Order: sequence, then C-alpha cells, then structure tokens
Amino acid sequence: MLELRPPGSRTYEFCSLEEDLEVSQDNDVNYWSKNSCIQFLLKCKEVGQMPQGVINDLQCDITMLVENALDTLSSNVRGILEQSNVAVEGIHGLEDILQASDLRKPFEGLESEMNQINSPG
Repeated sequence: MLELRPPGSRTYEFCSLEEDLEVSQDNDVNYWSKNSCIQFLLKCKEVGQMPQGVINDLQCDITMLVENALDTLSSNVRGILEQSNVAVEGIHGLEDILQASDLRKPFEGLESEMNQINSPG
C-alpha cells in the first residue's frame, strides 16, 4: 500500500499497480486501468481537494490525451508495418490491439460524482 499523508493527521492509502494485478485473478487490463482511474479521482478529491467541476474537466482532458496518444501509436505501428509490407490483418489480434477500444475511455462509468462514489473499484 502506498500511504499518502498530507499536512494534517488524515491518512490516505492507495493500492499500487502490482497489488491491483494481484487482486485481479485474470490480470484483466480493464480491471486495473479502471481501478487506477478510480484511485486517481480519489487522490484529486481528497488529497488535492479539487472540486467536482475540476474533476470533470480533468476527466475530459485526460480522455482526449489518451485517445490522441492511442491514435498516434496506432498510426505509427500501421506505418511501420506498411513500410515492411506487412498487413495488419495478417497478424492475429493486432487490429483489436490497435483499436484499443477498452483503453480509449478510461473514465467510462465514472462520469458523475455518484458513479465515482459507488464504483466497486
């Protein structure tokens, strides 16, 4: 456990990525990425004392950054494969990885404060 102690006496504990992976029986990427997002939002609210409006803006901005990074990565991989005369379709599962649809919306299901509070993560 990572322990964060801001000025004052309150203690905040957050799981590390390794602990998240140990908890997940199948090492599901969706599980640890969603759990990491929940922990991030909790840190922003509790440690950073950010209001919900700022949290909402951060979610939108981070989602755009993630989508742009994944698009750039996908485009670069496709370009390299094309230069090497390798078809994406010829590599089993690569198209799904390049789409990265599970990772494009890291805060999906956590858009409202109520969803963040009631999240099982």
